[in-house]
Order: sequence, then structure tokens, then C-alpha cells
Amino acid sequence: MTMALRREYRSVTDDYRESRVTIASQVQKAIRDGDLLWLPDLVVENQLLWEANSSGWTAVHYAASHFLPTEWWDWILTRAASCEKENFWSCRTVLGESVIDIFVQSYLQPLPWQSVQVKNRSQYLLEAIDKVCSSPEYLQMVRRNLQQQKSLEGYRRQLPTVVHRCIDFWIHLDMLCRAACHSRTVNMVAFLAQTGTCPQPLARLALQLFPQQAQERNNGMLPLHLWAKSHSYNTRMDGLLQPLLQAYPQAATTTCNANRQGYYYPLQLALASGKSWTQVQPLVKAAPHVLEYKEPLPLIVLACLAPKRCPLTRARQACAGEKGLVTLWNLVRAKQELIEKANEQLECEQLTTLYHILQAYPQALPKNV
Repeated sequence: MTMALRREYRSVTDDYRESRVTIASQVQKAIRDGDLLWLPDLVVENQLLWEANSSGWTAVHYAASHFLPTEWWDWILTRAASCEKENFWSCRTVLGESVIDIFVQSYLQPLPWQSVQVKNRSQYLLEAIDKVCSSPEYLQMVRRNLQQQKSLEGYRRQLPTVVHRCIDFWIHLDMLCRAACHSRTVNMVAFLAQTGTCPQPLARLALQLFPQQAQERNNGMLPLHLWAKSHSYNTRMDGLLQPLLQAYPQAATTTCNANRQGYYYPLQLALASGKSWTQVQPLVKAAPHVLEYKEPLPLIVLACLAPKRCPLTRARQACAGEKGLVTLWNLVRAKQELIEKANEQLECEQLTTLYHILQAYPQALPKNV
């Protein structure tokens, strides 16, 4: 591609205006359209990759949702990681999705509006994960190739298709993990736990590939502690708890020094982070004695002090993919009603959690309350 052609591309897409916003939109469009060869000329500053549009999507979000070739995924991640360290976690769409959320969802649980190509590739990957996890031979092939860091190109003809798909997916996920953590060595199970975004098929694959990682501590915390502290933008995307408990049941009865403010069990951390009673029920069954534990604070107090979810984000999530609701969202009065409804739902969820805590252990309520 010549510079003349690239200038022509830019003149068409920037609406004849030069600014950071329009250049960032060009980068996003190039990724969406698959015109990746334009990127070296368009990305004149790495920060452009983190410029968000009106929906909160950045170029890195689009890259995470489009199954990019390995070399381009690496190209974007390398430049994105050179900017603000927390962008992979803090840059969120209006629906509350981080880059990691978008990546995992596109590969494993595409939204209704995503393309047929994305949905088909997701379905193929889900089928591949199921077959690999059901076959010790296939599982060993994936593990061996990942541990030895072999080049996919050299082994492409030798591997069964389902094995190749799992390896390709894992390599892309590992690259994202390393970029987001700014580290060469990472515990993938711990990474997935702290994101709060790990559908059950991915949890199954991760813990069958590397079961020992469920027992490894990171800054004094087990993956179960990290899961308990995590903030999940969408509970339907979180299927890691049961696999973690199956891989290492003792974690439910193990404490950690969270933020140097005292020793907490996973159940305490989960309630303090705002997780609902439905989400934490497996922890209650695994460690019922924690209900009686009052240090550093009783469970009922931790649940009351939990950070509140944003009603605006919840309302937008309810509208996502629903044409009728999207139309209503554009009406100011209807929008306010949707936000009020979302706020009521969130308050109801918190009250339900408090009710079940008291029902399971009435003495949880401090005497002076």
C-alpha cells in the first residue's frame, strides 16, 4: 500500500478534519474493517489506541472483539501496554466492559449484535474446548505445546483442529494477560479470577491445563480470594467459583490479609465486594462456619458497606441488544424510568443478601444495632 493510497483513506474517513478524536476513530474503523495494514501510519501516538468513542469503546476494545491475527494482536497490545498501566482494567464501555471482558465475551459468549463470523468462531472454539477437556490425549497436546512455547506455524499440520483452536485462543489470551499485568510470568487462573470474567468453559480449560495454579498465592492471595474481591460487570460471564472450589476446596477455609486491614475468608471478601447471595452460596456451603466469624467485621456489616453498583450501567445493560429498549433509551422520560427500575433492582438484591445472611445466622446482627 502506497502513502498516496493511505492519505486517500485518511481523507475519506476523517471527514476532512484533523484532530485527535478523528484520528482515533480512523484507527477504530481500520480495526473494524480489517484494514490492519493502515495501523502503522494511523497510530502516530500509542495513546490513540485508548481514545474512546461515545459508547466507551477504544481501538483496543475493537481489537479484542475481532479475532485478530497473532502478529497484529501483539502489535496492538505492545503499544497499548506502553500507556497508562491500568487502562486494560479501567477503560470501560458504557455497559461497564473492560478490554478483558470484551475479549472473553467475543470468544465465548458473543452478544446478539456481534457479527455472524464472531458467533461462528465462538461456537467452533466452545466445541473445541469441550472436546479437548474430554480427552486426556488432546489436553496433553495443548499443555505440552503451551509449556514448550512452540511456534504454531511449525506444528499446524500435525495438530488436530480442535487442539489447534484451543492453543491459538490460549496464546491470544496469554498475550492479553501479560500486557494487562505488565509481567512476563503470570498465573492465568489468578488473572481470570481477578477479572471477574471467566465463563465456565474457560474456567474448565484453565484448571484442567494448570490445576496447580488454584493453590498458588499471588501477593498472599489464592485465586479464590482474588475472585471474591473482583468486580464482575455481568454475572452471567462468571463461572469460575465452582471449578475453583473443586480444584482446591481448602481455599474456602483459608484466610488472607486483604489490604493489610485484617484476615478475611473468601466469603467475607465476596460480600464486601458487593456480590449477591446467589453468587456466594457455594462459598456458604463450603465454609458455613464463616457465617459466625466476626473479625474484622461481621458479615452483615461487610454486606452493608459493600460498594453500590451503578444504576445507569445496569439500565444500559438491560437495553443492550434489545431494539425496543434501545428506542426507549433515546427518550429522556423512558430513560429515567429505566434507571429508576435498575436502582430498585440493585437495592432489592442487596436487601435479599442481607435477609439471607440473617436467616442463615441470626446472631450476625451486632447487638448494638
